[in-house]
Amino acid sequence: MLIKATAARLGLPLLIGSMVAALPGLVSAHAATAASTSPARSVTSFLSGYFHAMDRALMPGSAAAELSGYYPTGRAATQDSRSLLAYEVRTADGFHSWVQGYGDIYKSIVTSETIKSMTVSASGQRASADVATTTTMRWSPGTDAKATRFTPEKAASMAAAARNGRVFGVHDTVTSMVSTNHLMVLIRQGGAWKVQSDLYFDPFDQALAPDHTTLLANVATGSVVPAAHPSAVCPPNQCLEGYEGSGAAAYADRYALHYNTDFVNCNVSCGGGGDCTNFVSQSISFYGNTVQGYGGKGGDLSIEHPYWQYWWNGVPQYTLDWDNAADLHSFVTKNPYGSAYDFGWLGAHGDWSQTNSYDKSSMSIGDLHFYDWNNDGGIDHSAIAVAYLGDGTTLVDAHNTDSYHVRYDFGTTHNTSTRYYMDRMHSTISSP
Repeated sequence: MLIKATAARLGLPLLIGSMVAALPGLVSAHAATAASTSPARSVTSFLSGYFHAMDRALMPGSAAAELSGYYPTGRAATQDSRSLLAYEVRTADGFHSWVQGYGDIYKSIVTSETIKSMTVSASGQRASADVATTTTMRWSPGTDAKATRFTPEKAASMAAAARNGRVFGVHDTVTSMVSTNHLMVLIRQGGAWKVQSDLYFDPFDQALAPDHTTLLANVATGSVVPAAHPSAVCPPNQCLEGYEGSGAAAYADRYALHYNTDFVNCNVSCGGGGDCTNFVSQSISFYGNTVQGYGGKGGDLSIEHPYWQYWWNGVPQYTLDWDNAADLHSFVTKNPYGSAYDFGWLGAHGDWSQTNSYDKSSMSIGDLHFYDWNNDGGIDHSAIAVAYLGDGTTLVDAHNTDSYHVRYDFGTTHNTSTRYYMDRMHSTISSP
């Protein structure tokens, strides 16, 4: 998860409350009178058109400025709506530049939306909506393996992945998906709905808080330096484990967009924050416990380690290393059993230019990516490698925002201060 980025810290409950309070006479769309049914339907139609316009704006070669027609103008425009429009245009233009830099060919970007709840004022002039969206992108990579030298381990992993359909070359089509949730306020202007505000975690700019202006790391709290682990002893030859990166990737693909309900959802629990590290821990772990009914087998690592585990005692319980990004990184690379029992090691650390070649040459399916949004030494986010492009670039899955088969730097390169930690995982782990 993001380091203890709680909804309370982000001010979301108060903000949502103030949004609702600012809309006098709101009535539920589910209990709307005949007079308000038409406005409710018009909101639904507007939202569909709005998200499709966002899709068009993201397609390379499009004019993102065309989004201006979906926001209020003149005296009806607020600071929120003006800032939101500027943000959406900037993000779309940044995405165009990112795609162009790789030479990728985007064939389609399509968003589906589900309105979880809606309220429309009695006058039919204001509305609010809670909308879940999933954006599906189909594209082909612009580069292949011509100039890339792989480590023997990476080459073997790519060969195995190719047999399983997890390597995508320039003639293949990659399907990437991202999901998020929007809290929107709409107003009527000139007989048409307009977007006054939209709070959401943006998959296309993951470093920002839902207000689209505050760097997420600046509103998060947590350990910049992971907590120290007391020393522990692993008896010789009694801590043998094997890690299955392909199993971790299969688990991650299954639950990237559809959460495993056998586990706590750290987007709504875990003291607030996000689910990214809880999701990565699930993916790399062994889930064959029939008593608990866990929903699948991941990377096959035991969940019984003293500092990294998840268990039930009437309610779900878990250690800090299980659900905190910085602490999971520390646990993977500095296991309390000692260096001979490390799960993995830090392969590379730095900005995109310092780590991109390492990702291509060395990172394998089942390895972990960690992100420091503002280069302050604190790790804010985690993801797991699940597939390859032909040049060796890893595609990752993640939660919060939910992502399936995206480039590991998707939604991060617009923030030039982002630093990446690339953790390699051992395939065999044993004590001396």
